[in-house]
Amino acid sequence: MLDGRFASRATEVARQLAALAEESPAATRLGTKTELRERFGVSSATLSESLRLLQSQGLVTLRTGPGGGVFSAEPSGRLLLSNLLVGFRGGIIAVRNVLESREALEPSVGAYAALRRTTADVRRLRKLLAAMRRHLDEPESYLRLNWQLHRAIAEATENDVLSGLYCSLVRFLEEELTQALAAASFVDHRKENLDLHAHLVDAIERRDEEAARRLAAHHAPASMLEQVDGSARRSAGRRSR
Repeated sequence: MLDGRFASRATEVARQLAALAEESPAATRLGTKTELRERFGVSSATLSESLRLLQSQGLVTLRTGPGGGVFSAEPSGRLLLSNLLVGFRGGIIAVRNVLESREALEPSVGAYAALRRTTADVRRLRKLLAAMRRHLDEPESYLRLNWQLHRAIAEATENDVLSGLYCSLVRFLEEELTQALAAASFVDHRKENLDLHAHLVDAIERRDEEAARRLAAHHAPASMLEQVDGSARRSAGRRSR
């Protein structure tokens, strides 16, 4: 068990080193162990514990040999992606960014789903499409089934990275937009929306990569936001009366 004073000093040095690392560009050499030990006036054991804490948080890396030492870490691709996927908050600008990102991925998701779908995937898509048709007069239920259909299409790509990113975007949009869209003018073009998804599922079933790519691209972020904005303005107008 660590001595309390040792642990406290190691934590304090780790805090100061973390601040130094975060202020420095990625992969900046912060010093050798000897230089850092002398700079902070601590023992080798204390510095080693501080570095262990920082390494466990991904804040520094250690390199051996000539030119080695302690360096500010470059964030891993996994960490960057994780931070991106959990960081979607921030109002209408964030929603627009997510919509545009989803739109950019749609053609690839549709094409890969057509190339790689299984018979089980098609059955699942058909089942969801039938449920959407049954709930055509229930906008919120219809929209939630719509989001579910898109996630199922992404999962049919058999690409965990593409599917994971796309499904994270869709889940965010489902949480942020479903009620607003259901209350907006979505009801005015629900039949057109259902037909579009039916054609997309048909293309995926017959493995028509180009048709699936083209149909999957038929989602307009600006139009969706205009519906939400319009609904919000109408609601505000009613409350002000």
